Amino acid sequence: MSTIKDVAQLANVSTCTVSRVLSEKGYISENTRRAVLAAVAELRYQPNSIATELKVGVSNTIGLIVPDITNFYYMELAAQIEKYANAMGLLIYLCNSSYDRKKEKKFVLALSNRKIKGMIVIPVSNEISHFLDLQKKQIPFVFINRAFPDALDFCIIEDNFNAAYEIITHLSSLNRKHIAGIFQSFDNMIYQERYEGMKVALSDSNLPFHESFIILNAEKENTCKRIEELFALEDFPDAIFTSNDMLAFEVYKVLYKLGKRMPEDVMVVGFDDTLMAQKIYPPLSSYRMPIDVIAKKSVESILKGHLEKDDLPLIGHLVKRMSTQASI
Repeated sequence: MSTIKDVAQLANVSTCTVSRVLSEKGYISENTRRAVLAAVAELRYQPNSIATELKVGVSNTIGLIVPDITNFYYMELAAQIEKYANAMGLLIYLCNSSYDRKKEKKFVLALSNRKIKGMIVIPVSNEISHFLDLQKKQIPFVFINRAFPDALDFCIIEDNFNAAYEIITHLSSLNRKHIAGIFQSFDNMIYQERYEGMKVALSDSNLPFHESFIILNAEKENTCKRIEELFALEDFPDAIFTSNDMLAFEVYKVLYKLGKRMPEDVMVVGFDDTLMAQKIYPPLSSYRMPIDVIAKKSVESILKGHLEKDDLPLIGHLVKRMSTQASI
């Protein structure tokens, strides 16, 4: 097991300098800080968190609040964040809010009382006052995949609009004429951004926007029934864009039940490119954001106490598989 002396030797600094970098006390040049953190990551050094908390009053723990841990995307994101946090000698408190705002607020209060180093959050709604109050307690925090107008300095923004635009343009290029869309609640702004991207892309591709082809506020309990209703229409969809992969899997169930073929009868595109997207059959075409960059950036923002925004919004790419092109 590596010691603080090993880190100091590799970084060519004193043990006191290593201690100041890890506790964020005193002035440290940016080059020195990077050298120390690189040595910590290479040696997988893990400070004695209990001793550190007693000494400096802050634990080496980051709170991570996600809305649904059963969602494959949030599972992968949590794993990536934990990987980067552990490399920096940090631990993660994982909290599942279950899309419950009251539960989310309880987590924020509980975590802020544990002297944590910061919070990484995927909020359940646009109501974020309980997070903004963390500034009074000098607890760093960052929002993932959100663009709150009054809190942009804390938001890791993703380009959801143009991602959806690219998806619809892809389907149009494959001669799909009747494209449906399925979206979760607009309380989560990313789904409204993807919805708007779809509408503009349809217009620019000279394709109709059918209100009857749009499912909003999709919930687990009735999603399948509402998808079935799409195919009861006289001109049913020949392509479906789902605003996340979990909804795409619901579409798969309905198409199997109705005997529809993919991609011949109906093409399907998801969003998030979760692990299951490539394991189901036919493999799902899905838009993938750079999840490793998101995880690394969120952890670094907590350590630095601020978010670097020069490379935002983050841009991903469409992973094309058999659900849209049988020849792949």
